[in-house]
Amino acid sequence: MEEEREGPVLAPYVEKTFPQMILANRFDYTISNIKYILPQALFDKKAVLIMTAAYGQGEGNYDWVYPQDIDPLKQIGLQFDLLDLRDKSEAEVRQELEGVELIIVTGGDTYYLLKHMRGCNFGEILKEKLAAGVIYLATSAGAVVCSPDIDFIAPMDSPTKAGLEDFAGFGLIPFGLVPHLNHPHLAGAAHTIMETATKTGDFLFGLLDEQFVVVNQNVFRIF
Repeated sequence: MEEEREGPVLAPYVEKTFPQMILANRFDYTISNIKYILPQALFDKKAVLIMTAAYGQGEGNYDWVYPQDIDPLKQIGLQFDLLDLRDKSEAEVRQELEGVELIIVTGGDTYYLLKHMRGCNFGEILKEKLAAGVIYLATSAGAVVCSPDIDFIAPMDSPTKAGLEDFAGFGLIPFGLVPHLNHPHLAGAAHTIMETATKTGDFLFGLLDEQFVVVNQNVFRIF
């Protein structure tokens, strides 16, 4: 029998197996597809959105995050509280995430984001939440930190701004995720990263802005 199709997205929605993580480049290009693989009940549950990475691009340089990542989520009916990880303790973040069923992390400077995630032990908190069934929905920097290491992203972000010396990511995926292969401003840096990887043998996967990765345990689907 030919496989049934539901909307623009195939297996996850049709099979009713909902994702642990959805890793994208930007929501304005992908949310019309992503909405089909989110559990409908999730729209009435507690959600938190973290836009700390955007602040890493400097005061007044983060307005792009609203039309690109935040407004599209609101347009499909998701409701969420904003959470900034800067200067937050682990206890404070755990309290903010109590009862949350969806954690959203938007883009910006990856090094800056990882610095403040490290400051509150966010990586361990996230792993616990994923094990408990919470869904992680992320774009750009929020997706890159799931890689085993983030230093490949240096041509795109600032490795010195955050003052990090350890570039280990959370290792939630077994490859480095390179965003923005066709972005009008960031594609050059993305292709530089991919070309370097062919010489060094680094295991990287690049995404067009219209694509995203769905993660279910050890299964990865690219849309």
